[in-house]
Amino acid sequence: MKKSTVVLLFCLALAGCSSDDGQKPVVTSETSQSSKIPEYTDLLSKNHLIGEQPEKALPKAPRSTPTNNPGKTIAEYRKLLSVTRLHAVEAFNGRAYTWAPQGQSGMWLGHSDAAVDAPRAINSDDRKISLEISGEGENQIVSLAAAVEKAGPWKAYLKTALVTSQGTLYTWTQKTEGNLFGGFTINPIEPVKALAGKKVTDVAFGSDYYAAVTAEGGLYTWGSVSSGKLGIPYHFWNSSFSDPQLVSFFADAQPKIRVASVVLSVDHTAAISDTRDLYTWGNGTSGKLGHGSEDIQYTPKKVESLRNVTSVSLGPDFSAAVTGDGKVYTWGAAGSKLGYAVGELVKEPQQVKILEDMGLKIISVAAGANQVAVITQNHEVYTWGDNSKNLLGRNGNELVPERVDFGKDVKIVAVDFASEYAVALGEDGKIYTWGSDRASHGPVELHRE
Repeated sequence: MKKSTVVLLFCLALAGCSSDDGQKPVVTSETSQSSKIPEYTDLLSKNHLIGEQPEKALPKAPRSTPTNNPGKTIAEYRKLLSVTRLHAVEAFNGRAYTWAPQGQSGMWLGHSDAAVDAPRAINSDDRKISLEISGEGENQIVSLAAAVEKAGPWKAYLKTALVTSQGTLYTWTQKTEGNLFGGFTINPIEPVKALAGKKVTDVAFGSDYYAAVTAEGGLYTWGSVSSGKLGIPYHFWNSSFSDPQLVSFFADAQPKIRVASVVLSVDHTAAISDTRDLYTWGNGTSGKLGHGSEDIQYTPKKVESLRNVTSVSLGPDFSAAVTGDGKVYTWGAAGSKLGYAVGELVKEPQQVKILEDMGLKIISVAAGANQVAVITQNHEVYTWGDNSKNLLGRNGNELVPERVDFGKDVKIVAVDFASEYAVALGEDGKIYTWGSDRASHGPVELHRE
């Protein structure tokens, strides 16, 4: 495919991106400024964990041994689930499954027909896609991402990405026009040519920007530059980048910093290095970067108060992380989602002490808009925060972490939130969902087609 065509595809995918008000000169990490948080529009709150580390450096990450994917780490499982208000994507036995929880067209999701309300595998005969990304051959899906970008009252962009075990990143965008249920156009499912020759290991989507991690530990970002969330210097004439840009902060560090995973939200970003240091950048409003201020951070900066970070997840105005000793830390805008009583902004990580008092060791965290879910070392799920849309998956006290009942002997390996529902993956490959469209407060099993 010609380069001009690739650029056109990215421009379509990135249409409607917001940009900073006015014109900016080249900026650096020393530049500081406060910025209003954009409206939270049901984007990916994809939680990431780093995987196995050398025995001499750090203890190994927790492993799960599910019947469908023996030997995967909890970090690898978390890469296989991503949900938004309008669509969801997950991987099972190396194949990608997509569905529309609220009945949107299946053609938005990589299928050939109009209605897909249960997880359906993307097959090589649907949309004439290649066998490589169907997962039907030796190639497997190892990471995925989904996001919805609003471009107006009746227009939205549904974005999806898949990473194969060969390290190729595929993306596609569905643009709705006129209304959310008709008049849409679909971009082809295509590899990201700008990353050709590099083995991609992970992908993440935010509200209007994107990131990919390579096997060499390189981090690439593209999309809207607003609030410095890409982590790269830019000129006033650049409101967005259509092609992936290397985040030079990590690549140029002495010694080089290798990125293991990345998480995106509305306007702030977090990455975990292979030495389990946490770096954040972007809009610092509410103290959600964890650096002790509300300043914008235009390039990555280490969160000095945390060490041995194994999992991180971002809400629109707060952040949450897990350390190797099973402790959970949150910071940002005050509220029940932080897991402790506080009447003001929390600008540095603070431990959710009640989890330790309950004798729980945590291995994974997922942040929604105003709620949090954690997975314990026994693969149980505890939630707290706003339950106005049944997003906690249980009744009871919103201020205190309580267990979600999935039934006897169910072990959960991944959880993700959209604005009105949540999805969890079981160790045995089963899918569970709950939220405002369910009569029951608790999870129900969602069967694949």
